[in-house]
Amino acid sequence: MTSANAEKGPLADLTVVENGPSAAVAMCGKLLRELGARIFVTGGPRPDRFGPGRLARATSLFLDQGKETLAEADLPRRLESADILLTTQSADDMPVLPDGLIHAHFSAFGAHGPRAGQASSDLVAQAAGGLLALLGDPAREPLMLAGRQAAYSTGFLAFSAVMAALAHRDREKADGATPRGQGIELSDLEAIALLEWKGPVYYQAAGEIVPRGRETGPLVLPCSDGHLAFFYNPRDWQQIVKMFGSPPVLTEERFATQAGRMAAEPELKAILSEFTRNRPKHELYHLAQAHGVPMGAVETIADLNVSPQYAATRFLARDAISGSLQPLLPFTFNGERPRQTNGRAAATTFERQ
Repeated sequence: MTSANAEKGPLADLTVVENGPSAAVAMCGKLLRELGARIFVTGGPRPDRFGPGRLARATSLFLDQGKETLAEADLPRRLESADILLTTQSADDMPVLPDGLIHAHFSAFGAHGPRAGQASSDLVAQAAGGLLALLGDPAREPLMLAGRQAAYSTGFLAFSAVMAALAHRDREKADGATPRGQGIELSDLEAIALLEWKGPVYYQAAGEIVPRGRETGPLVLPCSDGHLAFFYNPRDWQQIVKMFGSPPVLTEERFATQAGRMAAEPELKAILSEFTRNRPKHELYHLAQAHGVPMGAVETIADLNVSPQYAATRFLARDAISGSLQPLLPFTFNGERPRQTNGRAAATTFERQ
């Protein structure tokens, strides 16, 4: 993508400005930083810039390490030499942007429309984008995904868009043309609407949103140390019966069809739970794999910290500054994963984990 050498990362010759206390902006900046870009944050990365409390401080620790402080007064000067601007401010509220700048604008509901400019939150984005229609017990209120999942999703999508813009800019340079700036518009609402595609598909096909917990949600069963969750196709049913020890009750006519199993779902869950509740979730996971049934243990943070899969892929690493265990980039280059080593984006190196 750039002429930077591998020791500093493929984006080490790029300068990025983050403008606005947005976790989506910061996630996109984090990904660019891990690839070597130098990141300047207007007002500076602070423990409280994503709000008060322990969770906000942890968010800053995860997203902001290696980023540098940029004074508000120095923003116009820094933009003159920047390659990428990530901002929550509209172009009308910004200084004149230089030609050739890749400008990504983040908002809750988009730059246009009746809700443009309205305040929002991750809960609002998950609700407005349709995700909460899928999550939670039908008899209770919807459940939001924990943390800042809408913001993080927007940040990942922004990263993809920025990388595409960089590729286009590099192609223009290679053709001898003057690279043109590009504007990118992103919103949390559209990110969730894109990721939650099932609701619109069901609505288009049937004219209604499928109620939470019916057809759209997994079966969640208690285990001795947590829970097991799974979706299944009707063709999986006979293998499921075998996995659960072939109890005669599961061969009854009322469980012979998918419609029958859905109608008797509370009783079905109770029957299956008798098998799972005294067994460890990972033992059940491997039992399901042996029967060719797609099931998964509901993993906690503690589970993920010791996950053999994460260990094999070297996805988690101990941060050299904070000592905390943090996820690295979710992709590798030729089998190697970029890793931050000393808290400065310019010093990012490729280390085989």
